[in-house]
Amino acid sequence: MSAPRLDSGRVPAVRPETMRVSTPPDLPIRDFPARVHLMRFGIAAALAVLTFLLFPASPAVNFPLLEVGAVATENVIAPFAFDVPKSSAELEAERNELSRMVTPTLRYSRAPLDSSLSRIAALRNALTAADTAGASSATVAATALRFGVRLTPEEAAYMLAEGQREEMLNAVDRSYNEWVMRGVSAPGSLDSLRGPVILQGAGEERTVAADSILTFRGFITRARTVHPDAGSSVADAIYLKLLSS
Repeated sequence: MSAPRLDSGRVPAVRPETMRVSTPPDLPIRDFPARVHLMRFGIAAALAVLTFLLFPASPAVNFPLLEVGAVATENVIAPFAFDVPKSSAELEAERNELSRMVTPTLRYSRAPLDSSLSRIAALRNALTAADTAGASSATVAATALRFGVRLTPEEAAYMLAEGQREEMLNAVDRSYNEWVMRGVSAPGSLDSLRGPVILQGAGEERTVAADSILTFRGFITRARTVHPDAGSSVADAIYLKLLSS
């Protein structure tokens, strides 16, 4: 008797060439909506901007690397301050050198002259009115003090006489109109100036020598030439006070 066959448990073998795998068809790019592509580009741009903001480029990359001993092709400015010791004589020489490189400018102003002439005219009127009312030397001194002129009792008595007073005030007016009208420098303003200076005033500008400008001391010297009573020390004191007021 033959053995029984066990054919019911066999599985037929499948050859590779007979296997078929079903894959989804490739979709062309044109089938994707346009907003999908725009969204991708927007995300990429946002990432690029964010990366730039978070990691900016270092400014050091813009400078060349110099080797030790190499000579720079451009001027290298030291980013720190340092002191250069100099003597007082050297500093003074540098100041003088710099001052010679700049031409000083002086400006003529008529306002001080007008103010002085107005004050003298008002003083004349006040003293004349006081004299008419029979003023004393004390009244004359008080009247002059109101206009910035301080007189001693002797000087006030001198100005009480109408003839002397008028000669004194006329000489002051003449001095102002004769010399101050042309321009007088303030005391000390020309002490350190040498050489040419620019003089501005009356709508013009011209260059003159510094020593050609009349100083206040020079003005007083010239005003003495029209002194009404040069032989009197009291009159001389009054004259200087009125010219300086």
